[in-house]
Amino acid sequence: MRKQERTRTQHQKASSKQARDQLLTAWNSLKGSLGVAFAAWLAARVVTIIGGWYGVAVIPQPGTQTTQPESFGIFNSFYCWDSGWYKSVIEGYSWNGDTSVQQNVAFFPFYPIVVKLFTMIFPVNVELAQLLVSQISFYFALVVIHLISKRLIGPEAIYPVFFCALYPGAEFYFMGYSEGLFLLLTALTFYWVYNERWTSAGISAYLSALTRSLGFLLVVPLAYEYWLYIRRRRQRIGLESLAVIAPLLGLATYGFFLYVRFGDFLAWSKAQLAWRHHPTFFVFTIARELQYAMHQPYWKLLPIFESNYSPTTLYFDLLCFFLISLFVGMGHKKIPLSMILWTCILLIVPLQTGQSWNMVRFSAVAFPAFIALGGWCQERKAAAATWIATSTALLFAATAYTLSNRYIC
Repeated sequence: MRKQERTRTQHQKASSKQARDQLLTAWNSLKGSLGVAFAAWLAARVVTIIGGWYGVAVIPQPGTQTTQPESFGIFNSFYCWDSGWYKSVIEGYSWNGDTSVQQNVAFFPFYPIVVKLFTMIFPVNVELAQLLVSQISFYFALVVIHLISKRLIGPEAIYPVFFCALYPGAEFYFMGYSEGLFLLLTALTFYWVYNERWTSAGISAYLSALTRSLGFLLVVPLAYEYWLYIRRRRQRIGLESLAVIAPLLGLATYGFFLYVRFGDFLAWSKAQLAWRHHPTFFVFTIARELQYAMHQPYWKLLPIFESNYSPTTLYFDLLCFFLISLFVGMGHKKIPLSMILWTCILLIVPLQTGQSWNMVRFSAVAFPAFIALGGWCQERKAAAATWIATSTALLFAATAYTLSNRYIC
């Protein structure tokens, strides 16, 4: 009897020690990711502040619209464009059925919900809360991207974090936009899937679909990963499959809210027509945009000669589309097919609207492309350093251009 008790005690001690060791290992791994993410976040923050100052103080202003508040000093230029739309959502949705007028039902609710909760917890106004939520979300998104990168590439996989943070489009993570939160939620979805935590993955995917309209298309990579999961385990479809349809449930939740409030389940989609979104095969969109770009004189790249909706906006959008495509092509062997599918969705679906506007923003959240490029650069450190320098310069230019009230988003 005593021998059995001693054996049980020894097993308990061994299990307790193993649990402590696992917890310590997990903390050390997370601590490293927190540090790498902070370094990348800080680098991006410095570049965007300098670029924003240059855009506001040096580049001549075209005198276009702005929604900047007066209370943020040097940071007020980061509160512009769609930031005002998200603030209007916090104040309340409106929809009158007129598709020729821009209305805030086109903007999904989860980011405004988080901002509202932030203002209830901390003594800050809505505008500052928008900026803080975006930046905090972006930081934790970089943490998750590093964790995924270590799993796919190796323990020293820091390049993808810096590639993401210094991408020419990262300025939107420091503005009152939903990009930072969307990046965090989509990255968490893949992280939980690769760790076979389907409930957590489903929650993240559900909230992603409530953050941006593209979020519901996470159903595609989720379905593929779940198919691999049941094949690997040789089991039938179980309750984990609910995670696959979670993005659709997120979209349905917002649609149901709109139906109850305004009697129109698809009000969010109809409202986007006011932004001149019309169904067009993406190949035709790219071909038309390229044809237009090729007929523009090169000197129009200089912001001093431009006003709103200038050729430079188109050049940046096309550049980002081809860069992300190139990154995935170069490092496709380093990332799973589900990530490639998600990147293709982020690139192609926006072009189905008949325009390349916002490609800088949509491509910025295509984090699998940065992991793919990071994997390709693991043995090519000179190439990694060259791209980081180039990307930093492009981020500076994109930030200056955007915050000088010239439309690039």
